[in-house]
Amino acid sequence: MIDCKCGKPVRLGANRMTINRRQGVYHYIVHRDESPACNGPWDCVAIKPYPKVEADKPYAKLIARWEQANAQTVASREA
Repeated sequence: MIDCKCGKPVRLGANRMTINRRQGVYHYIVHRDESPACNGPWDCVAIKPYPKVEADKPYAKLIARWEQANAQTVASREA
C-alpha cells in the first residue's frame, strides 16, 4: 500500500467480530505507529458469507479507495 498523505507508512489491520451471532471481520488502515490514518475513517466490515470474487471483498474495495485517494500525493512527490 502507498504511504499516507502526511508521509507516514501505513498498514492494514483486521479484527474478528460477531454481530447478532454472525461472525465477520473488521478491517482498518492506520499509521505504523498506530495513530489513525489521515482523512479517515478508513475501515470496513465483512460479515459471513464472504464474497467469492476478490474485487467484491470489502477490504479490497478499502485498499482501492486508499490507493486512489493517495495516488495524487505519490505522483507529486515523484515529480
